[in-house]
Amino acid sequence: MPGRRPTVGVVWRANPASASAAERSFPPAILAGVAPAGLVNLQGGAPAGREALAHVASHAFDPLAAGEVALDEYAAMIAATDLTISADTLSAHICGAMGHPAWIAVPAAPNFYWGQSGVACPWYPGLRLFRATSREGWPGVGQAMAREPIPFQSRLA
Repeated sequence: MPGRRPTVGVVWRANPASASAAERSFPPAILAGVAPAGLVNLQGGAPAGREALAHVASHAFDPLAAGEVALDEYAAMIAATDLTISADTLSAHICGAMGHPAWIAVPAAPNFYWGQSGVACPWYPGLRLFRATSREGWPGVGQAMAREPIPFQSRLA
């Protein structure tokens, strides 16, 4: 479809009840480089975090503004995007299980399933890992994402 922008779902915050939430979550500001895409806020939870994305992309579509949905509905929301950008969250694992294209922001000290190096994940071959370093942190992840072309899926198949 001429003029159609890629649709990118975004999830930046791990469950705040998790002991490792702070390390696994990134500030939405790192998404500024992908903001020209059509962003879809797939971040569940409290509305307070939604304002953080609004500062980066005021045009983001927010299908979860009214509240949480069932897991199958959430997976359908993910499937409706061309790409999902996620922190180390359930969303990342859903993308991997579905074979959906996703960029995962991995902390400098990742959980074992992401491995210690590289851009690929042995469990989920369709995911592209962007690793924070202790030196560059999350801004380096955002800069690396901004340099990558966003995959565009034809909806005509």
